[in-house]
Amino acid sequence: MYLFSLIWVILGCQLLWSVSITQAGNFHIQLRSTNKKYIETVLIPYFSLTYGEKYMAGAKLPRIAALGSSTTLSSQEEAVNLIYGLAPDGLNRNISLEEKLSLVGSAQNASEADSLKGEGKSPSSSSSLFKLKENVELLSLEFILGFFLGDGSLYIRIRDKVTGLIFIPKFEIKQKNTPHNLHLMTRVCDFLSSQGITACLRTDSYYVLCVVEGIDNLQKLLLVLEPYHKFFF
Repeated sequence: MYLFSLIWVILGCQLLWSVSITQAGNFHIQLRSTNKKYIETVLIPYFSLTYGEKYMAGAKLPRIAALGSSTTLSSQEEAVNLIYGLAPDGLNRNISLEEKLSLVGSAQNASEADSLKGEGKSPSSSSSLFKLKENVELLSLEFILGFFLGDGSLYIRIRDKVTGLIFIPKFEIKQKNTPHNLHLMTRVCDFLSSQGITACLRTDSYYVLCVVEGIDNLQKLLLVLEPYHKFFF
């Protein structure tokens, strides 16, 4: 709750709070905004140092806003494609992307579609598709710390051996296994390695993880993060 309160104040006390209880009995807290101007002028600049799919989603919003003022079939189709691709699960909607595109092209844009077909073109081929680029800014320790506070874990694994118990401290951050997140977590591991910390990239069918384990490695990591201890909570 403290973290959300801090973010709410930093971002101008404009976000709406949503607090609910999950089926597991845990609190689920969200900060929301549907204010277009606030999102474009405050939120997107504030999160300019994000990476992966979140950065890509933020980069799409200005383009979607620009397409919203156009009534051409190609612009509307491009906007729908971008909106459906804002999040990894965006395509899993009640109305599929194909169905939505057919609805977009079936009403007032029917004549334009016919015209394009008459010229031997497809509607999407006439659109100047938005070219997305990954954030090329160098990672920072502040970003790693923020990533850890939001999606990370620090715990001790207990391994039962014949000779006794072995305690293995572990630090890990993980994301859903997607191409963008795989690239991001690779960059995180590479950055930590550049700081003299052995970081391993691991994947399974659902997650991609950056893992730092062992007493020596954890001590190095905590020493590197020590100047930023005021951000811990």
